[in-house]
Amino acid sequence: MWDLLEAAPMPAVGAKISSLRVQRILKANRIRKLTADEVLKALKTTPLALAPGAAESACEHVLLLLPHVKLLEEQLREVGNRIKKLLVAMTEANVETDIPPCDASLILAIPGVGPAVVATLLTEASRPIRERDYEALRCYAGTAPVTKQSGKRKTVGMRQACSPRVRNAVFHWATSSLCCDSRSRKQYDALRAAGHLHARALRGLADRLLGVLIALLKTQKTFDRARRAGNLAKNSLIIAIAEGCLSAISQ
Repeated sequence: MWDLLEAAPMPAVGAKISSLRVQRILKANRIRKLTADEVLKALKTTPLALAPGAAESACEHVLLLLPHVKLLEEQLREVGNRIKKLLVAMTEANVETDIPPCDASLILAIPGVGPAVVATLLTEASRPIRERDYEALRCYAGTAPVTKQSGKRKTVGMRQACSPRVRNAVFHWATSSLCCDSRSRKQYDALRAAGHLHARALRGLADRLLGVLIALLKTQKTFDRARRAGNLAKNSLIIAIAEGCLSAISQ
């Protein structure tokens, strides 16, 4: 979009831009969901009627802001790369020693977690992470509900007093886990089937993921999909045996 705005800042210029130039812009930015014909069709659409000078003013404003936006995007990318390098250094420090793995490597092994989420948890929620305090961590992240009671009336609502950065990080973590973890998807689908909204289902999922995180930190064990699948099968077998025993007793 930024390159296209620089190439065609005004509707009149956009209507005359060549198909080859649009193709180069799409290829340079690795955009495949749009074709050059679709972009040209949108650019040649009749623009809205504005007051004289309004379009020119908006055009100058956008062209002034674009360098600042690009600089900010470049700085964000640089910070992201520095965070990745720090995490790599932390995770590789104890690889060839008998020292237990660091917290960063244990958290990174959980499905859906990325460098930004790990960096946020280790900086914004360092105390509950260090103390392995699940209750404090879920309060930091806003996944712990708030119960209010007055007389016979009792309401349970979303926690507002929390760290917004930790809340956002855990929200994105839960969202990413839906695509790469079947257990998370099943829990989310079960919560939605029970009538919960999308945000409420994600908070429930994030709350379970925080519990998994604290459990791994306490045991100093890396997340293992095969081991979890074995535990789930074992629990299902125990439940089936218990149900069969109860059925036999009732008969």
